[in-house]
Amino acid sequence: MSDTNSIEGIFADSTGPYIIAEAGVNYLGRIDLAKVFIEEAAAAGADAIKFQTHIPEAEMSAPGMESLDMEDLYERMSEQALSIEEHRTLQQYCQSKGIDFLSTPFSPEAVKLLDEIDTPAYKIGSGEVTNYHILKIAAKTGKPLLVSTGMHSMSAIEDAAEFISQYTDRVAFFYCVSEYPTPIENVNLGAIQEMKDALNAPIGFSDHTQGIEASVVALAQGADIIEKHFTIDRRLPGGDQEVSIEPDELGELVEYANVVVETRGNRVPPTETEAGIAEWARHSIVSKTVIPQGAELTESNITTKRPGTGIPASEFFEILGKTTTTQIEADSIIDRTDLE
Repeated sequence: MSDTNSIEGIFADSTGPYIIAEAGVNYLGRIDLAKVFIEEAAAAGADAIKFQTHIPEAEMSAPGMESLDMEDLYERMSEQALSIEEHRTLQQYCQSKGIDFLSTPFSPEAVKLLDEIDTPAYKIGSGEVTNYHILKIAAKTGKPLLVSTGMHSMSAIEDAAEFISQYTDRVAFFYCVSEYPTPIENVNLGAIQEMKDALNAPIGFSDHTQGIEASVVALAQGADIIEKHFTIDRRLPGGDQEVSIEPDELGELVEYANVVVETRGNRVPPTETEAGIAEWARHSIVSKTVIPQGAELTESNITTKRPGTGIPASEFFEILGKTTTTQIEADSIIDRTDLE
């Protein structure tokens, strides 16, 4: 984790890209395994690790889920539900490892739980973009909102942004495709700039593709935040392992983010090294043949060649027609003193 990267820095434009390792449900609801995830994410240089805060009875209607034959999801989320004490344990462990603790709430009760442990921000899932009930509760806590936008049109995203703006101006949005895994042909990273222009807010990329390539391109296109599913071993059970990266890949992603920071300056004057190269790499005006004193320079008796220590090649057409003050030998760099 960079010494300067922070959630607050995202909104102050004072940090490099903020990298979130999404542990999600990959740690299988085991606190001991979650701690290993935290250790590995911190060692790889991620700025934050994100979990999910599930309170099944507050998040889902059991009869409603059953009507969709999805009671198994209700059961799986019950297995992933962490107590407030377990949330505190993970948050404190993150603090000890120098990495931010984040979590996604899926109900008003989950927002309140995270507020009670003083989470630094709320990562809002794509499913909640139009859930103004949760958005208002989260925004009114005064904590930043990091909102994914998969499954939603730009107009729906803009409506959500307008709604949130009534309560806070610290909100970032993520371009996101809610397919797991996302086929690369369904990723349209031009949306990052489109969202920056439309929302006037930090824009991230919540990446559900396999590998880190799409995230690297997103960084190059100006993503302020990258969220990437993370696991310590893709062989672990669970549906999200397939779209997750392992610690070495996370480390590579962080390195690319550092390159973005190092290379994102504006155009500057040539470096000292470039100036030295320019001396031999550029061309000067050179005589093609012997040019007698008093002769006129023409395209038939002058040309341009390296090195660039004489009259610059950029002045070639300007000196045509000038008269020589002395005889110039063939293949000589012409000096200004050689001309009237």
